[in-house]
Amino acid sequence: MSTLDDEQLIQKVAGGDASAYRELVLRHGARLHHFALRVTGSAAEAEDVVQETFLRLWQRARDYSPRARVTTWLHRIALNLC
Repeated sequence: MSTLDDEQLIQKVAGGDASAYRELVLRHGARLHHFALRVTGSAAEAEDVVQETFLRLWQRARDYSPRARVTTWLHRIALNLC
């Protein structure tokens, strides 16, 4: 586990750092899956939502604005996908 906080990790992801990306997936994947499962009611759909959420994190990390916590940003992406 990294000693960096989520905001520092997302800045590294924006620069193409795959290890920082993996760290965010490990930190937040299970919680996002549980959230998506509650919203969709389907384990398969929840898995798809989580995968797409993290794909968007990788593609749009530069768009992250520190006005909100990284977890809030990820949950908003997931909710929009649901």
